[in-house]
Amino acid sequence: MRPGLHPRRLTELLVALFAMALALVAGAADRQLQIAPVKTPAAKERRVALVIGNSSYKASPLRNPVNDARAVAKALAATGFKVTVIEDATQTTMRRAIRAFGDDLGAGGVGLFYYAGHGIQLKGRNYLVPVNAEIDREGDVEDQAIDANLVLERMDEAHNTLNLVILDACRNNPFARSFRSASRGLAQMDAPSGTLIAFATAPGSVAADGDGKNGLYTQHLLANINRPGLPIEQLFKEVRIGVTRDTQDRQVPWESSSLKGNFFFVPGDASAASEAQRREIEKTIADRVAADRAEQQRQMEKTIQELLARQRAEFEEELKRRGQVAAAAALPPAPPPPAPVKTTEKPGPSAQQVAAVSPSLLGTGIDDSRLPRVGDLWEYAITDTISHQRRGARFEVTGVSKDGILETGGPTDTKPTTRAHAAGASLRYVGDILQLSPYLLDFGEIKDGQAWRSLVVENDRACQGASLSCRYDAKVVGHEKVAVPAGSFDAVKVVVDFNWSGPSQTAWRQFAYWYSPEAKRVVKASARTRAGMMPAALANDYDVELTAFTPGAERKRASSMQVAANAPTSLAGTGAFPKVGDSWEYSYVDLTTKLRKTTRIEVSNVGKDGIADSAAHDNDVRTYGPQPELVSNHLWLELSPYLLSFGTPKPGDTWHLQRTNVSLCRQQNANCRFDVKVVGQEKVATPAGTFDAWRIDVEWNGNLSGFGLNNTPTWRQIQYWYSDAAKRLVKTSVRTRAGTTTEPDYDVDLIGYKLN
Repeated sequence: MRPGLHPRRLTELLVALFAMALALVAGAADRQLQIAPVKTPAAKERRVALVIGNSSYKASPLRNPVNDARAVAKALAATGFKVTVIEDATQTTMRRAIRAFGDDLGAGGVGLFYYAGHGIQLKGRNYLVPVNAEIDREGDVEDQAIDANLVLERMDEAHNTLNLVILDACRNNPFARSFRSASRGLAQMDAPSGTLIAFATAPGSVAADGDGKNGLYTQHLLANINRPGLPIEQLFKEVRIGVTRDTQDRQVPWESSSLKGNFFFVPGDASAASEAQRREIEKTIADRVAADRAEQQRQMEKTIQELLARQRAEFEEELKRRGQVAAAAALPPAPPPPAPVKTTEKPGPSAQQVAAVSPSLLGTGIDDSRLPRVGDLWEYAITDTISHQRRGARFEVTGVSKDGILETGGPTDTKPTTRAHAAGASLRYVGDILQLSPYLLDFGEIKDGQAWRSLVVENDRACQGASLSCRYDAKVVGHEKVAVPAGSFDAVKVVVDFNWSGPSQTAWRQFAYWYSPEAKRVVKASARTRAGMMPAALANDYDVELTAFTPGAERKRASSMQVAANAPTSLAGTGAFPKVGDSWEYSYVDLTTKLRKTTRIEVSNVGKDGIADSAAHDNDVRTYGPQPELVSNHLWLELSPYLLSFGTPKPGDTWHLQRTNVSLCRQQNANCRFDVKVVGQEKVATPAGTFDAWRIDVEWNGNLSGFGLNNTPTWRQIQYWYSDAAKRLVKTSVRTRAGTTTEPDYDVDLIGYKLN
């Protein structure tokens, strides 16, 4: 026999090698490592962490959890934690590790549990999925997965000082197809006393695994965990800001906290950290607001374009009814505006032009010195030259885009209406007043002698009938100085000649208009019958004169100064009142379009008569007093957001709301009723935490007109939650229960706040 191994020895060796291979394969599913703290925490407290990352699922493997677990374990050890890290854990290993973790916490200190991998919610409970789980139907979940409450129970049994639970487990449910009632993400969990639970995204939402070495949530967690002097709850707010920014608000991390004190991974100079943190938060919010404003301006431009198209279509229908089919066909398309001098979007929180059509639609406007600004307000006196009767009118700019100017207003004895005005000359009757494009001068220079022939008039009250002949011709006469009650203006004068012929009468009427570049609108208009006769009802002579022009920026400053004058130092910041500088961040979600917007609201003054704040998305200053009031902040409706500062409500209290600036209810013929009821106290969960809150419901009933809603009956329900701890509204929910409205249903949640 040739030298070598005996056949029996060879067989034994092969068996041993096979057994070793089996052991290695079995062990590959459970890789466990103990990491000692790199240094003793500055606070000299005991710190214990269990970190689990599961990637190697048979059915639906994940890229990042194991990498995340390794990186988090290393970072925790660097901040003084004794860490047990397990990669690709089986169910048995997870149960044993959680039990050992709880036993270790029994010696006291701070406990931290981190899990990255698949998670499932079922019947309101959350389950962490081991890599060896075999789940074919819902009934397998309890047997094959780990109930997340097991971690909380072991922590609670330890009676240690503080616990943190971090779950990066909100990915798509890989077993959803086999479930009868599949739910997205994880369910809400309430943190026991002394505990903070952090989720990679809000309950019921899904987080992405990420394309890099680490998941997006863990990436931002690692970026903040070693920052000196950063309190734990602020750390997670920083994580939330970073994740929402990078995902454009598609993923919003969420926490539930019942902590009773502060915890710092790395203690440090609190003042320096606070200042750096403040600067970073302000930059993040400014960047987010700039992005929101750009999107909002696009929405505003779309709205103005749609309104202009709707007005044109309605005018065409009017001409066809009047038998002027040829005139309707000859109407030119909406003219494009002349090239602006220099048009740029206002990028930061200092932008003044914010257009508001409704509580959910706004635009930042464009920066062109010729155009008006959002909030600009003109007031007029209309005088009948025969009877000398006098009435008022007011118009306010609510939107500005390259295509047109949106305004709301009209005679003060009627309800205001909203209309878009484009570039170019157009005529329309507003009641008995003939209006020539009020912003004619703003879209570009008009020259002396420039003329518009045979203009077709909208709502033409003077030419109703086939036997009548009408012709309107407009011409720029020149420049002249004009005096009105609002002051003396250098103006451009435009004259409209109206020639009218009836069965037995003819008449020549002349309308004159004076436009001021300074006031950015018509400052004077007049109507006179120059020759002939026509029915008296159609031949009213009148003067329209500007009595006041208030730029939007001045109105904001005046509002702020008034609040400051009423602010005694003895009240500011006492009791449940907020302090100047207190701020809140909110997330607004349109439930129809799924569009998400964020904003920051900050208190600017506190006085005996009210609390003033301003929102980053429009810079408007609003004052809220003790009298309940429903106010639009150009994103959503708020019911006196500081209501608790002026007294504690009583469950069952009801009242009918009188004060409101709801835009739909200001439309002509609209009839709105708001009934308010204090429901009581309840817990409410938001991305900023879980709060004990007062809930107040508002029932909104009305017949709405305008925007195509011809006296449509509508019932909407608004729910508000107020928190003493946050000193402001923390959540708002709006739902349409019956009828039709142009307003969307939406939710508003507090995502962060800072109280001085």
